Amino acid sequence: METDLVPMTEAALAAPYQGKSLAVVVGEIQWLLGKLEENSKKTLWYIFETGKRLAAVKEILDHGQFIPWLEQNFVLTYRTANRYIRIFKTYKDAPLELIQSKSIREAYIEAGIKKALPASEQEGEQESGRSSAVLQTIPAALTDRSQLVWLFRQPTRSGVALKKHRVQAVNGQVYIYRKDTNMASPALDLYLPRPAGLPEPAWQKAIDAYVVATELYLQTIEEFEERGIVSEEAV
Repeated sequence: METDLVPMTEAALAAPYQGKSLAVVVGEIQWLLGKLEENSKKTLWYIFETGKRLAAVKEILDHGQFIPWLEQNFVLTYRTANRYIRIFKTYKDAPLELIQSKSIREAYIEAGIKKALPASEQEGEQESGRSSAVLQTIPAALTDRSQLVWLFRQPTRSGVALKKHRVQAVNGQVYIYRKDTNMASPALDLYLPRPAGLPEPAWQKAIDAYVVATELYLQTIEEFEERGIVSEEAV
């Protein structure tokens, strides 16, 4: 039976760390990183297989029965169930690619579940206070928490005070950012393509209107979260 190089016992977790040598420390770190990678792949496998079965249930049930079924049989949220289904549908033709070469974050981004915060504007634009709600590039990886701090310093498009959220539109899709995470979720999973023939200014105006409506929705959610009426998983 293989013995864990770093035991996960109560005594070991509570004990102060004293590495015997740099070689020992390096070996333990490499072992732990290997375990992280191993468990990440297992988690993706579990998500994929759960999504496969949830998708099957959705096909079996009549329209409108899936949410009641989840409430009785799935301990996680409806939102989580939809995410697992999206992972399955995204990789159902290439499951080994998912398990062998993707991190959980990469899989969620490719499935359109999560988007990383967009890179901050150029320094000169930040200093001038530019805060356009419509970005023209796909969100890039957040490499510095200062980018998130900068985003939450920007005023909302609607003018309402939001403590926990910001809303931005990227390439026709509106994303909601939470202050306690560097990830974003699509607002209602709704993609807003520019209709053929619609002038660019009119399309941007329509997108801005959707951003404003989403901010007003989030204002209500935050109010009811503060009152303890809804949980913080509402968005």
